[in-house]
Parts: sequence; C-alpha cells; structure tokens
Amino acid sequence: MKSIYFSLALLISSSTIASAAMGLIGGDTSNGIANAAGTAAVGTGSLRIGTFLGSYVPSASDTQAVIQANFVEIFGFSGSIDAAGDAGFYTLSTTYDETGTFGGLPYDGSLTNTNVAGDIAGSKVYLWVYNSNDALLATEQLIFSSDALWGDSDNLDVLNNIVPTNFAWDSAAAGLTAHIGSIASVDSPLYPGQGVTAHQTALVAAIPEPSRAMLAGLGLGVAFLRRRRRA
Repeated sequence: MKSIYFSLALLISSSTIASAAMGLIGGDTSNGIANAAGTAAVGTGSLRIGTFLGSYVPSASDTQAVIQANFVEIFGFSGSIDAAGDAGFYTLSTTYDETGTFGGLPYDGSLTNTNVAGDIAGSKVYLWVYNSNDALLATEQLIFSSDALWGDSDNLDVLNNIVPTNFAWDSAAAGLTAHIGSIASVDSPLYPGQGVTAHQTALVAAIPEPSRAMLAGLGLGVAFLRRRRRA
C-alpha cells in the first residue's frame, strides 16, 4: 500500500533565512491520482505547487487561460512527474527562495511573523496536476487545496527552527478540497483491490463557443448591411 504526504520543511541558517525545502514524501495512508476515467494513474504531464492571486479560487468551469493567469508557481516540473515509478504517487525534494519573488509577488513581504496582503506567506497551498507539458494544451487536470498555508519565514519554534508547513493530500487531510477533479472516487488503478483509493482528474473546461443565437444574429446583421449597400 502506498501513501503520500507533502511536507514543506522551511529551513533556517545561522545568519539569514534564504531558502526553504520542499518535499513530497511517502507515508502509509494516502491516495494516488488517476485519470478522469479511473483506469490509469497520472504519471506524465505537469505537477505545480503554488497559490492563486487574491481571492481567486479555481473552478471546473474556468478555462485554462484563466487558471494560468491567476496561478503563482513556487515550484513545478513537467515530463515524467513520478521519478519513483509509482505513477500517481509522487516523490520529490527541492528548495525555493523564500526571499524571492514569484509571479510578481514577494514570498514574504513582512519582517515579522504577521502575514500581510500582497505576498505569498499565509496564502493557501495549491497542488495542480495536469496531463500535458503546457497548461493550455491539457485535457485533464486536478487542483487541490487544504487547510495548509504557505509558512511565514519568520515563524520560529522554541528551538529557533522554522515551523514547517505540511500539505497532506490523503482523503482525511484537514480541509482537503478538490476544486477541479474529485477526491478518492475510484480504486487505485495501481493497486486494485488493495484498499488504496485514488483521487481523479477532471476533463478540462472547453473554451466557450459562440452560441447559435449569436451566430444567427451576426448572420442577419451581415445580410442587412449587404441589402443596404445594394440599395
């Protein structure tokens, strides 16, 4: 049985806070990610971790262009999104600059542990997975959030260690929400019959086409203009 929990361990040096470590680590009670049909795990595409601008919350009715325009990426990669070979159960370890700027926003714009507007610290952690190297070309995707927030770089525990921020995406994770896709809706295609469930992607919203009524109206308008010209 496989399970995953996502740990954003924020590290501190002896002199200055420069970077934070990010890890997606195996545990024992988590869920994989399957395609929309529930027949295969998602092992190739893109995995992105970040947040969304302001009060924007992604919805299944939003187009990829709208989601992309509002997403602020802290870390992400495309291609084989499962280096360990267990597609749908991700393992990764990386660092990011918590003094840096992402999508035009500073990671932490305050010199204290008070969260302020206009930065990333204190915002929700979002996990975005889709089946393409390009969000605009994806046909299936899943976007998660939970109660987890991006940690403030000034939050220290009694031992002067940065307090870690944990993002758990098993079904029992506090506040786990699939804004696009669904939570633990099928038996994992990787471990069928072993009691391991899988979250599912959803089909990407199509770009709205002009309605028939609008097209009919445009056609009548063109015909009217032609008659006037002939007259």
